[in-house]
Amino acid sequence: MDAGRRTETEADLREFVPVVLSNLLPLGGVVFLDWAVLQVLATYWIELAVMLIVYSAAALFAERRIVLDGRNLYLPGVGRTTELGPKWDEAPRPTHLPGPLPPMYRRNAVMVFKSLVFGAFWVGIPIYGEFPYVDVASAVSPAVLAAAFGIAVSQLVELRREYFGKRRYEEMSVHMVLEIPLRVIAFMGGVLLVLHVVGVLLLLAVRELFGASVFETVLTGRVIAICYALVAMLAMLAVEWSRFWASREPDPGGLADWFTPEDPREQ
Repeated sequence: MDAGRRTETEADLREFVPVVLSNLLPLGGVVFLDWAVLQVLATYWIELAVMLIVYSAAALFAERRIVLDGRNLYLPGVGRTTELGPKWDEAPRPTHLPGPLPPMYRRNAVMVFKSLVFGAFWVGIPIYGEFPYVDVASAVSPAVLAAAFGIAVSQLVELRREYFGKRRYEEMSVHMVLEIPLRVIAFMGGVLLVLHVVGVLLLLAVRELFGASVFETVLTGRVIAICYALVAMLAMLAVEWSRFWASREPDPGGLADWFTPEDPREQ
């Protein structure tokens, strides 16, 4: 590796460090603040909700028209045979904002609204699908809010650097931008649901193999919360690294492909 490439790689890794540190916060909450599983879940729920809201706002600035031909993934409200209407065939009408922000485009608003509704439903699945009879609001303590705030700040810094700083809103459609949070929400929702099911099965196995006393010890201790936080943290870091790598490589491969918005013009 030449010196220039090594320097660029080191700079990229330094940019990723805050993301790693912010995602360590829920695990730290379990180890040092005696967080339970529900508090870990609440932290990631807030992170996914913030990601959905932030990227929905960013999608209003996307300049390119939507291209549906050749897509493998469609957002809510559109499909292979959808007619987008004349507003997508004409030159976009920008709405200029005061300050350093680029112009936004009103034609993106309907797509953003539909995706917000759909995304809000899927964000809620890990909470209400796993803990339907629990008062979720009781898990949102000041410490949980502080951890979620730290994670959200890292998301905003990344969006400012990668999306606005590199002017990627000029290269992306509203569909492409909204794919980013919805793909993450679908992935993490699936991971958390599978984690919950596997966890329940493992607990049942512990009770059958080792007896009620060991089962109660595991259930009342921090083992479950630590395992839950560790798996959720590793899954979220895999998401963040995949997105980070996909933004720097034209053909990242592997899991990173899933988090790369489809660009039908390249197919």
